[in-house]
Amino acid sequence: MAVTTGRWIWGWRVTTSVNKLDFVDAGTTYVATLRLGDYTAAQFAAEVQRAMRAITGNSNQTCTFSFSTRKFTLAGTSVFQLLFATGANAATDCNALLGFAATDETGATSYTSDDAVGSGSSTMSTWAPTDPAVSNSPVTAAADGTTAALLQRHARAVQHETDGGLRETVWFSTDKVFRIEYRMLSASEQTNFEALMNWLETGAPANFQPSDASTNALRLVLVPSDIQNQFSWTTRTEATYPELVLVEQLART
Repeated sequence: MAVTTGRWIWGWRVTTSVNKLDFVDAGTTYVATLRLGDYTAAQFAAEVQRAMRAITGNSNQTCTFSFSTRKFTLAGTSVFQLLFATGANAATDCNALLGFAATDETGATSYTSDDAVGSGSSTMSTWAPTDPAVSNSPVTAAADGTTAALLQRHARAVQHETDGGLRETVWFSTDKVFRIEYRMLSASEQTNFEALMNWLETGAPANFQPSDASTNALRLVLVPSDIQNQFSWTTRTEATYPELVLVEQLART
């Protein structure tokens, strides 16, 4: 079996302290307001794009995330600026969530993050464990929306029946279950693991790349019943933690 090292990417939590984006598009200054909540990388990019388009009233603005470079790219029309330093809401803008320094971005129609997620200006976190983090089949994750074999998946539904015999079936989603164990983590990896667990325990989603050499990523959330008292943070040199049970969040709810 091939040795595969996975990578976690997480941490987009929009609060009232970081929910604004001052920008200039086609000569007009706008203030985009992000909806509060927890996001994965792709979800956050979609929310930034939604907020910009909502305030301008057109679909010229885009925001995308690259799992290859771990950077965001924002684009607008012929005159496009990001006012991370001089904007009216500079104190509460989302530049750090996007990986940009607190400086204005001017002179172009698109801009890419100054730093990759998990370094520099970014306030997000990444962790690629030293040892193999996953052994599942297939190793490469299928992108959202693709037609793939429903391996390791199960349909979830509730069915109701009236006294008259009418039946109604409510379908929730199709989940893909993952089980991951971390063993003999070093001190630095324990710190990363605990930061990840602190995020997942709140029910927030995170991106997991089964192979850190691939740009494919899963959107995972921790199964609620998996949190037990056995998850205590240890301080010994090498720590082993129980198995984590997660499901792929196929759609944002």
